[in-house]
Amino acid sequence: MIADQQAKRFVVQEHRRPGESPHYDLMFEREGTLATWSFRLPPWEAPDIGRPGDPFAPRARSVQKRPERSWRFEPVVPATGASTQDRPAHACERLAGHRMRYLEFEGDIGGGRGTVHIVDAGQYVPATWSTDEVVVTFQGRRLSGLFRLTCAKTQSTT
Repeated sequence: MIADQQAKRFVVQEHRRPGESPHYDLMFEREGTLATWSFRLPPWEAPDIGRPGDPFAPRARSVQKRPERSWRFEPVVPATGASTQDRPAHACERLAGHRMRYLEFEGDIGGGRGTVHIVDAGQYVPATWSTDEVVVTFQGRRLSGLFRLTCAKTQSTT
């Protein structure tokens, strides 16, 4: 466990909807809600960006309407803050905040929205948390170390 007073909880849920491929929701305990990002693969797996029809990209229709929902997730080198070169960044989508009960919830969501299963959980310590960048240190069963989420809209303008 992280012995920092700023440590908060996170969870990664596999979300299966009827008739769709599963996706993974990364949720951070933050100011009374769960800040949430959606991934096509588990965030600890290295994406294969070279594949045609990139299955890891956020849902195109929502990103076209709201480009601020398109984000990147990547491990970083703690000493320098630079991206690691051993694997490419994940594309992910920022979602609306979820209720706190989803930190521990598993099962049928109801209303035909599918089921969720917890595939990782633990603590994180935020180093940076702004509207366009989140840098955290994870200590989970699978996610561990320093990672950065960056809004793709911000990256294209810098």
